[in-house]
Amino acid sequence: MDSKPEASSPRSSGLHDIIVTLPVAAIVGLSLFVLLSMAAAIGLLLKGPESLQGPAGQMLVVLLPMLFAVAAAIGIRRTSTRQIDELVARFLERTVQDRLQLACRDHARSGYPFSKADLVRSAGGRSYVSYKLDWANGCAEAARVDVKMNVFNIELVAELLINARALGRPQEAGAEFVDRSNLHRIQEHPLLRRFHGSLQGAIEEGYAIRIGIHPEGEERLRLQFSLRQKMQEHFLASPYLKRYFAEDLAIAVGVIYNELRDSGLQAHSRLESA
Repeated sequence: MDSKPEASSPRSSGLHDIIVTLPVAAIVGLSLFVLLSMAAAIGLLLKGPESLQGPAGQMLVVLLPMLFAVAAAIGIRRTSTRQIDELVARFLERTVQDRLQLACRDHARSGYPFSKADLVRSAGGRSYVSYKLDWANGCAEAARVDVKMNVFNIELVAELLINARALGRPQEAGAEFVDRSNLHRIQEHPLLRRFHGSLQGAIEEGYAIRIGIHPEGEERLRLQFSLRQKMQEHFLASPYLKRYFAEDLAIAVGVIYNELRDSGLQAHSRLESA
């Protein structure tokens, strides 16, 4: 997976996070105060006595960030829930699909495991969508992944069908949380060690990993990968970050399912429909 851009690293809550909680009248009053104060400081800086020009410059240094914070708070207050839903839907249904389809079109050269990606469940006001992915070699029925996003969190959920008989030993139902502290133990797990590259790459990219193991009779089991990343700032306003995370998800899908294909454990039964 791509290395993370610095712009997506967590930051402490900014001043605008405090201002946005104020009543509208208070935000308007603060805006006027900042604008009038800046006008006074600029006037002193340009035409005032020399003894006041230094303090006026210091005032501008303080007031300029406040002006940006107030402007950001006004923008946030004016953004409706419906507008946020539309931004989320466009990211999930368009940006993510574009990156998946691009990877599929290039499968012959890149080794991507899928040749086609179709949106099978749209957002419809929700925070998740589902994609159906056709295997490039036709070795099995289509795979299915869910992508979830609620502005500050993004999650990929991939379900893998495992041939339990090929695994050679029964697996009990359960869940594993994987991070740096226990990644080395994955090498000892009879099933999860086949996905060491996926897990290590996701950890390096800062994803929280949860793996569910769900036996479905003696023939197969369902392995559910959840890769989730929580951010302290939303990225919907940044085309660069939206493209980055959409491509990162597409790459993660390719790595996970390539490891499934190469493991020799892939079941060829149809995935349950939603």
